[in-house]
Amino acid sequence: MKKRTIVLLALAHAAFWCAVPPIATWSSLQPDGDGGGDILSMIAWIFCVYIFIFCAFVFVFAFPFSFKSIAAQKICILMLLTICLLPVSFWISGSISWSVQLAEFEKFVVRSQPLITAIKSFSRDEKQPPISLEQLVPKYIDRIPKVGLSKRTKFDFWRSKDGKNIRSGGNSWTLCVDLPTGFLDLHYLCYYPNGKYQKPPSGFFERVKGWAFIVHF
Repeated sequence: MKKRTIVLLALAHAAFWCAVPPIATWSSLQPDGDGGGDILSMIAWIFCVYIFIFCAFVFVFAFPFSFKSIAAQKICILMLLTICLLPVSFWISGSISWSVQLAEFEKFVVRSQPLITAIKSFSRDEKQPPISLEQLVPKYIDRIPKVGLSKRTKFDFWRSKDGKNIRSGGNSWTLCVDLPTGFLDLHYLCYYPNGKYQKPPSGFFERVKGWAFIVHF
């Protein structure tokens, strides 16, 4: 195995990890997505775990022989280089994945604006929010728009007279969308009419043009 081959193999693994999570994120947030992004994410994680296990195997069994075997030395160098590149791969893939998510969320905000306008108009005319989104059709909106963030997503409308609903945030109504991204975490987009969002006790929070992207760990 030549030095050039060793470097190319290590870079190939780094490129794989850089590319798969963003592709998985984009796939899971497409209008016709069916969860394929989750499968790609699992493949990436399995591959990464495989690398760590293989590295452990190499250093436990191959490293003792690397002082006598040139082939074992090259394998150890390859694994060491691969491990050194992983943090960079994680950072790059995370940055790209977030940019992809943000772009899709901004498109969603534009698509959902007519629905928010309809809810506000109904609330103003009737002095209270609708019981369900179906009450808006056809007077305030022709039809309920699609979320467009995979086939599994839908609008969840929460009505709360006292503002004490778990997702109300002190509002008389809220609009939320549970997202397919995330393996063990709860990811969702929420719209609060008063715009007063709070970061969850254990999680992540980011404003997206009037909405909030919230992650609970």
